[in-house]
Amino acid sequence: MWIVGGGIIVTKLVKNDLIDEFWIQIAPVIIGTGKRLFEENTYEKRFKLVGTKRIGELAEIHLKRL
Repeated sequence: MWIVGGGIIVTKLVKNDLIDEFWIQIAPVIIGTGKRLFEENTYEKRFKLVGTKRIGELAEIHLKRL
């Protein structure tokens, strides 16, 4: 399942152990304000780095839950 959304959606899914993998794209733009990817909360999950990839100007990080 592909989930696109902000921190509120991701926080609920991570907290309930419903995410096995992340593909996070990073754009080389610095913005002073914006929406958080991960909301502040009392959870901790461990992931391993599967790989990185360049897609044009974007950097993609692939993480898999341990």
